[in-house]
Amino acid sequence: MLLMNNMDRIIKAVIVTLIVGVVLLLFWVFLFGFLASTPQYLRLFSALIWGTLFFTFARSVTGGTIYQHAFNVGRAFFFIFTISYGTDFGSLQLTLPSGFVTAQFVPILALVIFICILDIGRSVLQIIQLKSYSRMD
Repeated sequence: MLLMNNMDRIIKAVIVTLIVGVVLLLFWVFLFGFLASTPQYLRLFSALIWGTLFFTFARSVTGGTIYQHAFNVGRAFFFIFTISYGTDFGSLQLTLPSGFVTAQFVPILALVIFICILDIGRSVLQIIQLKSYSRMD
């Protein structure tokens, strides 16, 4: 019975991860045309896609447990560090045939980091709530 319950979770997690993977693949194909000349940003987006797929699978498998919230915290830290480091902390520079374009998006990066920190706080509060309810039982 326990094996069947875990197998159901794994099958659901695989299906959810496949759906997210197809959406991200379409997004990747769309971005590839724009970023084909800049391999460093292609590596950044591929790392973000693989990280998203990993955390989607891990959160789906561990749904309803304390580990789900731990993976939420890990996902938020992963996005903070990957996006910050990959974009040189808010500066995006593209080299075009006619020159290069530099975009400063530090406020947007700050907003993404703020949202990730809120996600970390929410997950920590959910961990505390889950542990407090489990002690009452």
